[in-house]
Amino acid sequence: MKFKAILFALLVSLGVSASATASTVTPVPGEGHVQNIGWMPQTTQTIGTTGRALRLEAVRLYGFPLDYQAHVQNIGWMPWVGASHEGVGEAAGTTGRSLRMEAIRIRLVPTAAMFGSVEYRCHVQNLGWLAWTRDGGTCGTTGKSLRMEALQVRFVGSTEPTPEPTATATPEPTATQTPTTPPTTPPPTGGGATSIAFTADTGMGDGGADVLSSIGDSDVQWVGHLGDMAYQSGAGIEQQWCNYVKARVSQPFQLVPGNHEAQNGDGLFANYAACLPDRLNVNGDYGRGQWWVDSGPVRYIGISPNIALPQGNRQYAAGSSERAWLDNAIQQGKAAGQWVIVGMHIPCLTVGIHGGCERDKTLDGDLITQGVDLVVQGHDHNYSRSHQITQLAKVVDADNAYTKGRGTVFAVVGNGGQKPREITQCPAMWAACSGTNSPGGATTGWLRVDATGSTLTARLVATSGPLTDSWTITR
Repeated sequence: MKFKAILFALLVSLGVSASATASTVTPVPGEGHVQNIGWMPQTTQTIGTTGRALRLEAVRLYGFPLDYQAHVQNIGWMPWVGASHEGVGEAAGTTGRSLRMEAIRIRLVPTAAMFGSVEYRCHVQNLGWLAWTRDGGTCGTTGKSLRMEALQVRFVGSTEPTPEPTATATPEPTATQTPTTPPTTPPPTGGGATSIAFTADTGMGDGGADVLSSIGDSDVQWVGHLGDMAYQSGAGIEQQWCNYVKARVSQPFQLVPGNHEAQNGDGLFANYAACLPDRLNVNGDYGRGQWWVDSGPVRYIGISPNIALPQGNRQYAAGSSERAWLDNAIQQGKAAGQWVIVGMHIPCLTVGIHGGCERDKTLDGDLITQGVDLVVQGHDHNYSRSHQITQLAKVVDADNAYTKGRGTVFAVVGNGGQKPREITQCPAMWAACSGTNSPGGATTGWLRVDATGSTLTARLVATSGPLTDSWTITR
């Protein structure tokens, strides 16, 4: 598929008209960290303040595939952050250091540039509002010791984003063509044993290599990767990453897509799925990240909420065909007496920087109501794991020796090697949390799940860092 189709799906999901022209102007949401105030509420208007002589210290931008870079007092230009790097919503600038932002550069990721431009203007000490600039130009001042006080950002569409045709004669299936229920063949009963590794947010550096090698050296039967793979773009990047994985892991390596393989443009998920194909004979659509498989006493269901693939962006909202598909797959597994695990990329319950819930907020409640035993996710580059909880995040058991059917355990296993991040907090709902600001630093690794007919045991296998974590659910 062409990147144009991917970005088209993303912009439609954000409310940008499918017939975007040069007259289409959409404010970009963001929030500013301001002197004496801290982080202000997210807005689509003015980020920061005017008329109060307060310095803007950091900004976060949301909703669009943007990269941005801050020029900061005593530091100069800091590294680019954003969609091509850590993800939408990462902070540019500093906090807690009383340093002023002096200038900013903002640009669309290359695969989004065909849709138009990002424009922005800055309110600067003694100068007021500067002229609008666009597409990576410098807004603000450098070398003048003047503080930025506010910022406005907008997306301006340029051409009608009609998806380009594919090279194949057979069209890809659309969301409406996807069956609303899994195949009706009765699943096997939940017997035997299985062992599964879960990981996400890998990259192609030493940290990811250590995690993959640890998995490959283990005796797990297969691997569930929860998205965000190479963190690089360019021709052939998918095959490069697949080779990086295959050099370290021989077990079946099953994929669901992350945002970096879709709206962020770091390769195409279809190409990743082609070079690391389904080896478990799954039910559903492996190439679109919606499938399930029975592995001994476990039914594992992979889904892809709010991942803007060329064929469409499934949300798994209440009343949707994909929610019905998911619920039926869960109910079949439960009826067969299996443990049910659901995996996806984007979490809602998380202690990382993506805590604003970047997908449907009702999905977690549905998974709890349906009786899912474990939910595994990535996206935030840290490790966190909840106690067994019920609706409204109520803890029903906090001793790590849980009873099946009382609640659901949620785990974020985005500590697979790509640039670990800090956590925001670790409140009582969470049994274990690890980020760069944790005692002893971040822990990288993967989650091992071993299941028999009577127990499901999970353990964090650390490749670096001090955190340990394990728990068991018993029938």
